[in-house]
Amino acid sequence: MKRVQTLGDAPVGKAARIRYIFFEGLRAECERLGLREGLLVQLRERTDSAVVVGCAEGRSILLDRSSARFIAVEPM
Repeated sequence: MKRVQTLGDAPVGKAARIRYIFFEGLRAECERLGLREGLLVQLRERTDSAVVVGCAEGRSILLDRSSARFIAVEPM
C-alpha cells in the first residue's frame, strides 16, 4: 500500500501540489484561506501546532497542523 504524504508531514522548503483535501468542512475552510486542490505550495515552516504554507503569488498562510494532516500532497 502506498503511503500518502500530507501537508502536515511535507518537508520544509520543498514544493508540493495539493492533491486532495479530506472532509468538506476543511475543504471549505481551505478555499476561504486560498488553498485548493491542484495548487502548487511550499511548506515554509512547521511547528508542533501549525504550518506556514507559501503560495505561488507570494502569500503565506498559517494552518493548524492537525488540519494540514488531512491535506494530501504530491511532492514536486
